[in-house]
Amino acid sequence: MSQNQALALEPQPAHVLIGQSAHAQRLRTFASQAARVRHSVLLLGETGSGKDLVAKMIHSQKTRSGQFVLVNCAAIPEALFESELFGHGKGAFTGAQESKPGLFETAEHGTIFLNEIGELPSAMQAKLLEALENGNYRRVGEVTGKTIKTRIIAATNVNIKKALSEGKMRSDLYHRINVLPMTVPPLRERREDIPDLANYFLRQEDDAKTIAPETMAVFRKYEWPGNVRELKNTVIRAVFNSNGEPSIGPEHVRPHLKEEPPQGNENWVQRLVPNSQEKFPTFGAVTQAAEREYLKEVLTRTGGNVKKAAQLAGTCYRKLLLEVQKHNLRDLVRELRNPYSE
Repeated sequence: MSQNQALALEPQPAHVLIGQSAHAQRLRTFASQAARVRHSVLLLGETGSGKDLVAKMIHSQKTRSGQFVLVNCAAIPEALFESELFGHGKGAFTGAQESKPGLFETAEHGTIFLNEIGELPSAMQAKLLEALENGNYRRVGEVTGKTIKTRIIAATNVNIKKALSEGKMRSDLYHRINVLPMTVPPLRERREDIPDLANYFLRQEDDAKTIAPETMAVFRKYEWPGNVRELKNTVIRAVFNSNGEPSIGPEHVRPHLKEEPPQGNENWVQRLVPNSQEKFPTFGAVTQAAEREYLKEVLTRTGGNVKKAAQLAGTCYRKLLLEVQKHNLRDLVRELRNPYSE
């Protein structure tokens, strides 16, 4: 049993990110460093990739004593937005029989996690921005303001650049919350963490059962469009389906995995060579594109460490560095090595 497998088998404290990939280590470093400061954090990434876990990791390492308050921005009706976030005074509206603190007040000296902030309508974004800009807010129906005393962490699964260009996300709100950005990668980009994660979820359900090697091979090859959340649910269902058997086999998991690959899962040749004969690229263009894809992957797996990437690629440091420069990947290297990059 490897050290990583042993780690996955041991009881883990709450809000621990499982895995030893460069991506996982980078996220842990970011959470640790972000916890030491009070700046706003913006977490980007696909649904189910673990943005909420990173937010809880940041909160759990803080020295302040307040609560972690989760706000599902997509689920708050516009008419109730101010009342939910900022609270209301007695008699502020029909049915307000008494004063009620809002979620910002509940999270005082703690963390408010504004999940799916990209789903907020423009009018609600403006109200949130005003409070963040001024550093204070008022309960609905009251005159006296209250100072914001909570850590702000926001998250979204939307394409933020597209949302900005289409006007769905206010640029002023984006720049207000985008102080410490971090992109949480999808599970398909950190496949080496899949065994540790699968064993961790298995231990939560049945600490006597094992996952067969051929099942783990299925897990490694699958694209996981639902990311870590889908892997967890798959393991839970597999434990249920393998009731009475000592090991989880491929037959226990395949029925729950989507047979059709997700959009964009075609092989790299299909991605680089369009179907249109009119636009069919030259051999040289495809070779260049394939080299760039390969370099991006090897750099990602080594966390932007060019020396380690050269070793992984079986070439010398100088040659790989020249290729990085040739393909304009220096920004990617800086991003991967900088824990505060998007």
